[in-house]
Amino acid sequence: FKNIVNLFVFRYSLHSNTWHKISDMRVPRSSCGVCLMGDNIYIVGGYKDNVESIKTVEVYNPETDTWTRVS
Repeated sequence: FKNIVNLFVFRYSLHSNTWHKISDMRVPRSSCGVCLMGDNIYIVGGYKDNVESIKTVEVYNPETDTWTRVS
């Protein structure tokens, strides 16, 4: 099984039971950690080429539809 490295992100809505494409992440990655804090989505670590690890964190702001590096 090979992980796919990409920038694409989709957000799921429990209210409408649908997926919505949101802005692309700043850094393409695979196998990353994800958590929700408040309304923001955090993407942690992952791999950029299935070998080299990424040591950064990005946060998604749904009000502005933007990603920002926070670590």
